[in-house]
Amino acid sequence: MATKELRQGNFGITVEDGIVLVDWWAPWCGPCRTFAPIFEKTSAANPDVTFAKVNTEEQPGLATAFGIQAIPTLMVFRDGVLLFGYYPRAEELSLKLVYDKKTARLLGAQAFGPAGVDKRIDVLATALAGKLTLHDLAELDLAYAPPYSTANDPINLAAFIGINDLSGFSPLVSAAELKAELATPKPPLVLDVRTLGEYEASHLVGAVHLPVDDLRFELDHLPKDRRIVVHCRSGFRAHLAVRILKQHGFADVANVTGGHMSMLAEGGFNWET
Repeated sequence: MATKELRQGNFGITVEDGIVLVDWWAPWCGPCRTFAPIFEKTSAANPDVTFAKVNTEEQPGLATAFGIQAIPTLMVFRDGVLLFGYYPRAEELSLKLVYDKKTARLLGAQAFGPAGVDKRIDVLATALAGKLTLHDLAELDLAYAPPYSTANDPINLAAFIGINDLSGFSPLVSAAELKAELATPKPPLVLDVRTLGEYEASHLVGAVHLPVDDLRFELDHLPKDRRIVVHCRSGFRAHLAVRILKQHGFADVANVTGGHMSMLAEGGFNWET
C-alpha cells in the first residue's frame, strides 16, 4: 500500500481507522530522505497497516499541535489513539553554538538540560580541538537509540540551523541583537507566531501576534518594506514562519534564535502579561 500524505483536513479521519504509522518529515532533512524508501518498502509489505506522512514545512499547524521538535519523528495510532511517538519521555536540551560567520568554524558552545549535556559538550570540545566547521558538525554520525533520540543529534540540528543562517535560507538574530535593533530610530516589526494562549501569558509590548497556522492567510497585513523579526517559544515555529515570509517576497526577515526563552534569559525587554 502506498503511503498517504496527511494534511489538516484528512489527518483526523485517517488516524481513526485501525493502525496508522505517521512519519513527520521535511524536504531539507537528510535522515528523512534516507528513511523514506525504508518507510515505503515497509508500507508495501504491510497492506493491513496504514502508512502516512506529514510534511512539516507544508503543515506547520499539525507539527505544532503534536509538539514536533525534531525530524524524522514516527508516531503510531490505533483507532485514533496515539499509542506512542518516538521519542517517549523526551526532555528539552538547550544548545548554543558560537561560530565564525565568514568561515563557519566553531568557536564555542554552551548547553544545559536534565540529561545529555555532558555528551554534547564532550563532542563539541573535540570539534573545537579539531577546528571543525558547522558543515563538519552537520555530517557527524553520532550514536543514538531509535526509540529515545533522533537520527539527527541536537548537535547536527544546531549545525543545520547555523548553516541556514549563513546561507540566508533562514537568517537568525540573537536576543541581544534584537534588543539593540529595537532601540534604533527604525526598529523592526516583531512578529510573535506563538499560540493565543502563549501570547496572552506573556508577550513583548508592541509585537504583532499572528499564529504560524494563520500566517499564510494574513500576509497582506504585514509590510514588505520593513524589517520583520519573528519569534516563537524556542525557534522552530519562527523558522517555519520565516520560510513562509521569504517564499512570499518578504526579503528582510529573521528568526530570534532561542525564541521567547532566549529573550527572557537576555532580559531588558518590555513584557506585558
